Amino acid sequence: MASQKAAATTDPERPPELSEGGGAPRRTGFFLTACLAFLLVIFPVRPHHPPPFSVHRSITFPMPPVPGQPPGPTMGARRLPTHAGFWEAEAFRERDRRRARLFPFPDRLEPQVTFWKEIFTRYTTRQAVLHDDWHLDVIYGVVDLDRSVIDGKTGWKAAAAAEARIETLLEGMAEKWETPEKMTAEEKTVFALFRGRPESARFPRREAHKRVRSQVGQADRVRRGIAYSGRYMDRFRKIFADRGLPEELVCLPLIESGFNPRARSHAGAAGMWQFMPATGKQFGLAVGDRVDERLDPVRAAEAAAGLLDHNHRTIGSWPLAITAYNHGLRGMQNAVKAVGSDRIDRIIQDYDGPRFRFSSRNFYVEFLAAVDVYTRYQHYFGEIDWHPPLETVAVTLDHYVSPPTLARYCGLDADVLRQLNPALNPLIFQRAAPIPRTYRLNIFPKDRDRFLAGYADIPDERKPARLPERKVHRVRKNQTLSLIAQRYGTSVRALMRTNGIRNPSRIMAGQLLKIPEG
Repeated sequence: MASQKAAATTDPERPPELSEGGGAPRRTGFFLTACLAFLLVIFPVRPHHPPPFSVHRSITFPMPPVPGQPPGPTMGARRLPTHAGFWEAEAFRERDRRRARLFPFPDRLEPQVTFWKEIFTRYTTRQAVLHDDWHLDVIYGVVDLDRSVIDGKTGWKAAAAAEARIETLLEGMAEKWETPEKMTAEEKTVFALFRGRPESARFPRREAHKRVRSQVGQADRVRRGIAYSGRYMDRFRKIFADRGLPEELVCLPLIESGFNPRARSHAGAAGMWQFMPATGKQFGLAVGDRVDERLDPVRAAEAAAGLLDHNHRTIGSWPLAITAYNHGLRGMQNAVKAVGSDRIDRIIQDYDGPRFRFSSRNFYVEFLAAVDVYTRYQHYFGEIDWHPPLETVAVTLDHYVSPPTLARYCGLDADVLRQLNPALNPLIFQRAAPIPRTYRLNIFPKDRDRFLAGYADIPDERKPARLPERKVHRVRKNQTLSLIAQRYGTSVRALMRTNGIRNPSRIMAGQLLKIPEG
């Protein structure tokens, strides 16, 4: 769903002021000295290195290959001049006006939106931005995970050390916010970051040490994701247009997964559109051991359009419907009731529900930032080599049939089938297991007629309408999953997945185990 040298502000050319007005030269010199001391203490870096950020050092997440083409770093990417005019000219300006009506952008949310634009376009995945998790424009510094050395530590240990230092500094300021004259030079530098920001009853300054947070930059992922989205964007836009939904919603995968179709979260969400299993099933996706349509970008987009349409029809506001995509519809209904308003800025500012934390508070502002970054990608990244659209058609299988059988009779490459059908469990291809009956198989349009003719010629014994009953094994005393897997020619992992076993050593004599098919 770039960077500058680490500093106590996002712009090193605009250091925070310690007093109103310009001040005398001596005061300016003291201020610059204090800032430099703060930087050297909090974020020392190895000497004689170039500036900490270079776009050429960006690390991108792996993308699946384009079917039918050899692997390579720029595989499938080519320049599509038509995208240079994407949502531009008078049509763009009209959409911009329409967008402001559908997706309001209250002034109070501007700091949050600006923060996420910076994360999406300025800092990379090799940088950690340390900030206040309520006042997102309070940036304590940026740790370059490749080059910063803090307390003798590098990488993420350096980021953790920097975070601990900032927390200690803020904890020491807890009783000094009303008497800044008692603060040290370092504390005054941090104090200046909060100037002009109203005190919050929910997030008081004295508890700022509890709100220090690290946010990994996303610029390299976002750029790569925007380019990769060219494979699906035309189809996404049509899916949403057919439902009468705003086309801006197709930008949601940018914040959910960076348009990575293989993305998985620790909470169990999967795919480009990050569906949880239960929600995916609720909106028509097959989610099981052999087929998981959450991993199919187009079918997941159809489900996402259905979910967002349902949210909007129920709650009547696009900011709330979008936030419900993350927080749940019932959760947003509770938020409206608790706050007594359906204004998204009021809910973000005032709602204190038990699950309405950083991710939910920021989901809508991330969306606003993502829409701006995606539609004005040239402003942020320059020209992008878009991946060409991936055109496929779906043919429904009336039988159980294996990939090698389809390859033999239908003239299709099994590896291309695997890449076009990410919803199928890879074990189906690795073990030549049957593809489930009624599955909608993705193929290239040019192969459709040949496929249908070849499919009709497959002998009945190679495409049964039903599979034999699944074998069941009763565990005997002292038997292990490893021994059982060997007996049936399967793997321990497959046995665990099929039977919902988390600990392979916790099976009991007399227990019935289903043996995986294939």
